[in-house]
Amino acid sequence: MEDITRREAIGGAVAGLGAMGLASAVAGKALAADGEQSSEVPTESEAKDVQAASPSDAKGYVPNLRMRNQDTLVRKDELLEQLLDEPEPEGDLTLPDGRVIPAIYVKLHNRLNRVGFGCGSEVTESCFDLYTYLWSEDDAKVCCEVPLYQWFNAWDYAEICGKSVEECDQILDDMAQRGLIARSKKSGKNYYTLQPYIAGYWEATELKTFYENGEDPYACHEILSQNGIGKDWQFNLSDNEFGLNTSCPVSVDVVAEDKLMPYMDWRQRIMQNTTVGVAACQCMIVDQCMSDQDYTDRFPLKRCMYLGDSGEYFISIGAAEAITPEEAVKIGEQCMEAGMVPEFVTAKDSDIICFCHSDECIQLQNVKKFEGTNPVSLKNYSAYNLNYDPDKCISCGACIERCPMKAISFDDENKCVHSDVCVRCGQCVTVCPASARILKARDDFPYDDMPYDYQVDNQLFFAKQRLQRGLLHDFTGTKIPDVDYGTVTDSATRTSL
Repeated sequence: MEDITRREAIGGAVAGLGAMGLASAVAGKALAADGEQSSEVPTESEAKDVQAASPSDAKGYVPNLRMRNQDTLVRKDELLEQLLDEPEPEGDLTLPDGRVIPAIYVKLHNRLNRVGFGCGSEVTESCFDLYTYLWSEDDAKVCCEVPLYQWFNAWDYAEICGKSVEECDQILDDMAQRGLIARSKKSGKNYYTLQPYIAGYWEATELKTFYENGEDPYACHEILSQNGIGKDWQFNLSDNEFGLNTSCPVSVDVVAEDKLMPYMDWRQRIMQNTTVGVAACQCMIVDQCMSDQDYTDRFPLKRCMYLGDSGEYFISIGAAEAITPEEAVKIGEQCMEAGMVPEFVTAKDSDIICFCHSDECIQLQNVKKFEGTNPVSLKNYSAYNLNYDPDKCISCGACIERCPMKAISFDDENKCVHSDVCVRCGQCVTVCPASARILKARDDFPYDDMPYDYQVDNQLFFAKQRLQRGLLHDFTGTKIPDVDYGTVTDSATRTSL
């Protein structure tokens, strides 16, 4: 039997980051400089030092504020010190067309590029359109002041900026309502954290615009593209242990031994939550407008699921519609019947589930685009291998038609050949009449290394790995650098939408 693994593919994505405070990648453990977890416990004297430290102090130990274990302390390391060392721009930036970009937006760009997959390390003439459209200068200043990698409340921000707690709560809540920072209610109080680009302020902005403009994708896209959203994206390509998304099997029926691996049951992920928000697929909106193709006759438009706290937040800002978990599963089943890939944003406690197809999904299109040429290996896109038995295969071609990645073809003997872009979803298994294929769990899938929580842990996890590979660059100069975007494949890919 042939053991098929996806060797190289890219799941490009983007996000945001900054310069004060940390959060534990796994509650109760510390992070070592090489990204590995350490069980080292701070001494009593070191712990006392923390009590006197400001929440915004990035040196030494810092409290793990509002996380799962409130007593957890995180040890600094060399990589984190570099991440938390916020660069100061040298001054305002004058673009070739004469526009002047205030220094605060240059600093905002550097900060947002420090979370997760970033927002593009190379600076272009149009990349500031996004910031000046979404953020006022006051908004940008707030995002450059608040703590990184942790939840904070109005009390925390008041200590930083000197304003009253009431004024800080109003400022933060307004920014959260506009999708610039995330909001969660804990013990009856509002807590906030910086949004990544994806999944974060891009989705919040696009979905709010979609619903505010009569659910017209063309009107939504026109407004956003004119103001920098999706106009000049850059996806950082880094050899991270995990990609932005992880695929799930379509059902337990397509896996060997009829048992799903931990965290790989998309139905169970949904049903564990009392709050579910469903929203239109942002990729589908963009692709429909760019290609002028209407996919709604093939795929449900409203199929992106925001669960739990994330669901409550997206519903509250008008970026998603409240549905029951049972209704969400029903939509997912429709997507499975349409031949789509179930995916979750990589984290054990992931709060976002997508149903995707490479015909209209930006993420899966990137996987296909970089086959064979991409220096990044995202072998952990799936916890499974696809086992194919050519002796059983009757060469009917059903799997070729069904595959959402177009990853299967016939060789000269009419036996199946699987390309590197296979994401092991199991759609081909569902239509094979000869039982010639099955998904089998990988023994080497690094479950222990998978981040627990996307909003905090995953941002830190990805950012440190990008920094280790030299893919995080700060722009502090006063002119656009002369960059050949056709050759910068190891740091950023420019995508004009």
